[in-house]
Amino acid sequence: MVEAFFAYAGGEVLQASARVENAASQRVLASCGFQHAGRARKAFPARGGDLAVDLYRLDRARWRNWQMPSAQAA
Repeated sequence: MVEAFFAYAGGEVLQASARVENAASQRVLASCGFQHAGRARKAFPARGGDLAVDLYRLDRARWRNWQMPSAQAA
């Protein structure tokens, strides 16, 4: 999905978030090249209100550079 966003949809910056307590989701985002961009509160009505989340971002240039080692290994 990340590749489709940048390669085909013309996206420039992809943003994501993970709950502060969700270390597994944070690791997945980091392994996909996302960088931590701060912390905020987001609405989770099913959980009873606003909860703390870590914010992540991946821009086109970082994605392109992150893709290079994989392409060179092939």
